[in-house]
Amino acid sequence: MPVPTFQVPHPAPSRAAQAAGAGAAPQTPAYLQQKLAPDPQLLAAARAALAQLDSALHAARPERVKVMKDADRRNAVEALNAASAEAAARLDALPAAARRTLVREQAAQSPRLAAWLGKHGYED
Repeated sequence: MPVPTFQVPHPAPSRAAQAAGAGAAPQTPAYLQQKLAPDPQLLAAARAALAQLDSALHAARPERVKVMKDADRRNAVEALNAASAEAAARLDALPAAARRTLVREQAAQSPRLAAWLGKHGYED
C-alpha cells in the first residue's frame, strides 16, 4: 500500500518576481519619481525661524549675558532655547535638498547661525 504524500501549495510569486521572471526590471512608481518643489509656506516658515534664531543668538551673546540681571538672563536663554527648537523643527520638516540649500544660504549670511547649524549637524 503506497504511503500518502502531502504537498504544500507554494505561494504565488510576488509582482517583483513576476516582473523579473518576465525579463522586465521592477519599476519605481511614478509618484516616487516626481521631483516636487518644497512647499513655499514651509520654506518661508523655516526662513523666519532661522531669522528668529539668529536674533536670539545675537541677544544671548556671552559678553552680553554676563552683564544681564538674572531675570533678563533667564528670558534670553529661554528665548534662545525656544528659537532653537523651532528652527530645528522647521528645518527637519523640509526635504533634504531644500534644507541643504537653505542652510547654505543662511550660514553664508550669519557666522553665529553658521556655528549653530554646524554644531547641530545641519552643515554638510
